[in-house]
Amino acid sequence: MNYKETLEREMVQAAKAQDKERLSALRLIKNTLHNREIDLHRELEDTEFLQAMAAKGLSVDPRFIC
Repeated sequence: MNYKETLEREMVQAAKAQDKERLSALRLIKNTLHNREIDLHRELEDTEFLQAMAAKGLSVDPRFIC
């Protein structure tokens, strides 16, 4: 499962749990990644995903991208 699938799954769980703060944070991450993909004109690889998150000052649990 790549980071996009994991992110979508986490967003669905947050929405079902009505966890607005978590859902908002996940949407921010999704938009950040989408904008980076637009800049590169391709999908991000896992290492680029981690770099994009680090550039925003966010840390990612390694299990997230497995």
